[in-house]
Amino acid sequence: DVILKVDDKDIQTADDFTWWLEQAGPSSSVEFTVARPDRVAEEAVDVKLSGKFDPVLSFSLFRRGPALRAATLLNQGIETVALRPIVAAQLGVTAGLLVVYVEPSTAASEAGLQAGDVIQSIDGKPVSAFKPTPQADYFTFEVVRSKQKLVVKVPAKKN
Repeated sequence: DVILKVDDKDIQTADDFTWWLEQAGPSSSVEFTVARPDRVAEEAVDVKLSGKFDPVLSFSLFRRGPALRAATLLNQGIETVALRPIVAAQLGVTAGLLVVYVEPSTAASEAGLQAGDVIQSIDGKPVSAFKPTPQADYFTFEVVRSKQKLVVKVPAKKN
């Protein structure tokens, strides 16, 4: 079988497949659209995902590309994943980092950064080109929230 879609979302790569399953979450039900070698037509298959969480799949996104550079955001209490183009388009952006968690009571949380925001640039630079400066007093995040652009200024955490 070749999996073509997960819940009507086209699958182009293994990363797309992994991302959509992560979004569904453990113990969810999803529908795969598959092509089978012995049949001409595509076929829908209902699948119940395991209740187990595999951190290897989830954190593989942090090993490359913009997410690797954004690992320093973890020091600010911000967890992100790099967006694939198909997902970015659905969120009203072309690229960026999706905020999946903001630690409560951090400067980022108090400044108003929220899970679901898409960080497009930091200090005026695309997230893929951003390199933090240790002496910075704050970071200026250009984010998209509900397809609206916002600017969030986050005081830098001092070690």
